[in-house]
Amino acid sequence: IDELDKAQPEAVAVLRGLIADSVLRLPSGEVVQPHKSFRIIALANPPSFPFLGNAISIRDLFATIIVPNPDLESELKVLEKYAPSVPHATLRTLLAVFASLRVLHKEAVVSYPYSLREAIQIARHLENFPTDSLETV
Repeated sequence: IDELDKAQPEAVAVLRGLIADSVLRLPSGEVVQPHKSFRIIALANPPSFPFLGNAISIRDLFATIIVPNPDLESELKVLEKYAPSVPHATLRTLLAVFASLRVLHKEAVVSYPYSLREAIQIARHLENFPTDSLETV
């Protein structure tokens, strides 16, 4: 399940029953029991602004593994895959800006925890619109 923190309250309630009770209750009243090997892998944003989401009530049912941002060279390799025509120096500058934004987030200067996802979006834009500059995106 991707972005569990953005799930609707109704979906969270169904998941809670499925995970906690090993029972899926359908609107028809039918009860479905999952296979004994059934597992759920869910991805969610950390529980901080702006990702306060609806899934907080079921986080206790999951083993949580926090995955930090990749190192600079790994991020650069990812961006090069999404934007192979964008100059290497531009991608490095983009990543330097994101590194600065992350520091500002840790210091509570900015509220949004910028991730590789947003850097990918900017790199893809630069790939698709080569006349745009990093400064104007």
